[in-house]
Amino acid sequence: MSSLSTLTARWSGSPHSRFGCTGPAPRDGACRTRRTTSPADVAQFDATSAACASLGWDYRLVGAADPIRTLNLRWLGGYRHPRHWVASMATHLLEAFTAPLPLMGGAESVGDPAAVLPVLFHLLWRQDLTIDLSVPLHATSCVRVAEDLR
Repeated sequence: MSSLSTLTARWSGSPHSRFGCTGPAPRDGACRTRRTTSPADVAQFDATSAACASLGWDYRLVGAADPIRTLNLRWLGGYRHPRHWVASMATHLLEAFTAPLPLMGGAESVGDPAAVLPVLFHLLWRQDLTIDLSVPLHATSCVRVAEDLR
C-alpha cells in the first residue's frame, strides 16, 4: 500500500477523494465547506498535500458544491437511465432547441409534456441540450442545443 493510501485510510472520516486525470500524475483532493474545516483538518490537508507532492501528484482543497447546481443535477440524474432515450423524440427536441427556447415551450412544441419531458431531461443530463444549472430549473428556463452539436 502506498503512503498516500495509508494516509487516506487513516483519514477515512473526512470527505477525501481521488480524482482521475488524463495526465501522468493522479489528482487527489478533499472537499469541505469553510464552516467545517477545523485547524486539525487543515493540518491533515497540508500533510496530504506534502505526501502528494512527494509522489509527483497534484492536490487541491475545494469548497462545497453550489446547492442549486447540486439540486438541479440530482433532478436530472433521475433521468440518466437509457430508458428515457426515445430516438425519434430526441431528434425532434434537438431540432426544437436549435434556437434557445423556454423549457416548457420547447417541450410542448414537440408533443405531450408528460411524454416529452423525460426525454428532454435525459438530453440535459447527457449534455446534448444545455441549461443554466446555477438557477433553479423552471418551465421558463432557457434550453438550447449544446455547442458541440450545433
